[in-house]
Amino acid sequence: MSYSSGMLNQRVQVVRAMRKATRMGDTTSYVPGAILWASVTWTKGVRALQQGAVEAYDSIMVRLRYTDRIHRQDRLRYDRRFWAIESFNADKSENTIQITATEVGEFPIDNGYGTDSDC
Repeated sequence: MSYSSGMLNQRVQVVRAMRKATRMGDTTSYVPGAILWASVTWTKGVRALQQGAVEAYDSIMVRLRYTDRIHRQDRLRYDRRFWAIESFNADKSENTIQITATEVGEFPIDNGYGTDSDC
């Protein structure tokens, strides 16, 4: 079952990891990718629940239409934060992708993201 357009009311940006070998070793930089319409739901993180927290939202569930512009090894940008993909479930026959992602550290602003993006 495909998601309705009214349900996909948030924008998320795919952030692609680019690995490069240098004399100092391998380095990873992140470059902006596609901006996709999605449904985003905040979920409590496993660590927070184990520690008995009442409110500790460090995970999101992202639902979007099936596309080949996002992959398991990518990261997401949403709500001016960056998210590592923990689980990635794509179903081409149902035209859906469901992702669970956990917040990761800040990324440098000078990497092409700007300061007032809507993602």
